[in-house]
Amino acid sequence: MIADARVDGGAGKETAILATKRRIEQLNLAKSSPAGAQGRARAENKRGVEYLRNGQLAEAIQAFEAAYQLNSTNAEIAANLGYAHFRNNDPLAAEPLLLLSLVFEPGRAMSWANLGQSQAKQGKLDEAIASWALFYRFSQNRDSSIQFLKKMTLDEDSKMREAAKQALQATTKIAASGPVKNQAKP
Repeated sequence: MIADARVDGGAGKETAILATKRRIEQLNLAKSSPAGAQGRARAENKRGVEYLRNGQLAEAIQAFEAAYQLNSTNAEIAANLGYAHFRNNDPLAAEPLLLLSLVFEPGRAMSWANLGQSQAKQGKLDEAIASWALFYRFSQNRDSSIQFLKKMTLDEDSKMREAAKQALQATTKIAASGPVKNQAKP
């Protein structure tokens, strides 16, 4: 999907992008956790979210890692752990976790958004632009997606700003190519 979204955000390649998304979803990679583990994983994930909201990044990472150990095939947990690593200024640790979350839920818009941030921070501008184009494509709220990207154009990191500006240009081309079908949860 990233390869299809690299040029003009994938404008005109909607069929290929959605076909890849469906093929990934059909793999049904999420596995069941042992009895009781899912509940404990949810509790640790919830604890991690609270730590993240309070800016306690080390504690958030620890809670998300505990959740991940209990349920390593949960897209939300992998995404939260990846985002916590990004917020903790570790985009190298964030990227594979965000990609993993997309293996389980390829239409997860916020995972695409956070992956784009992680890639931009690493200087992978083409990948960041493609990831943000997919974020926009799969978002249920395009106006919110545009606002997110506009905010990234004001980031202190010049690579983040440049990638966001180009991603905004790509969203215009995507919008002009027609309505997006089969959107997934943000």
